[in-house]
Amino acid sequence: GMFGTPGLYTVPFTSTSMFASGYSAVPNPRHMDQNMVTPYYEQYHLGVEWALFKDYVLEVNYIGTMGHKLVGYYDINTFDGRTAGHGYKSTRINTNIGADNYRNNAFSSNYHAMQATVRKNFAAGFGINASYTYSKALDEMSDVFNGRGGGRLTDTMNIHADYGPADFNMTHRFMTNLSYELPFMKGNRWIGGWQINTIFDIQS
Repeated sequence: GMFGTPGLYTVPFTSTSMFASGYSAVPNPRHMDQNMVTPYYEQYHLGVEWALFKDYVLEVNYIGTMGHKLVGYYDINTFDGRTAGHGYKSTRINTNIGADNYRNNAFSSNYHAMQATVRKNFAAGFGINASYTYSKALDEMSDVFNGRGGGRLTDTMNIHADYGPADFNMTHRFMTNLSYELPFMKGNRWIGGWQINTIFDIQS
């Protein structure tokens, strides 16, 4: 195992194995903030509803969600302004190790959306629900393990420099579903009661 190989795992990483040193490889330690807490979020909304005319309702809502103390990580063995492409030992604070990933609660997020929905209550064999959402989701790091950069922040000395649209940000979304009860043979218990239902969804 790793602990049985002299020089591969030593504290405080004063040496590496002969194999590793032959290929200029160095250990990549990980740290976790001992004061980590459970992330939490706050959610709020304000909505109004109007009866447009018989069986039709318009509903408009504002929805907000704020994420606090979200978990993420970043490399603390680096210099301010060092870019992700510079992997050379000379650019590290501690040249005996490579990236030192530090997991903590330094991240946050927020989501704001306006939702508008028109509903026609199912009557006379027909029902419809159509909704449009205009929204924006912002954060510094959407998902540590998404494979699209992970914890590589632009500047680990200024996490907020990466604040912007989240990976899952979806500005526009329109969805509608319709139900129509076919008018023929409705009363027949064997071949009646047929419906056509459809869902249409488009998003940016």
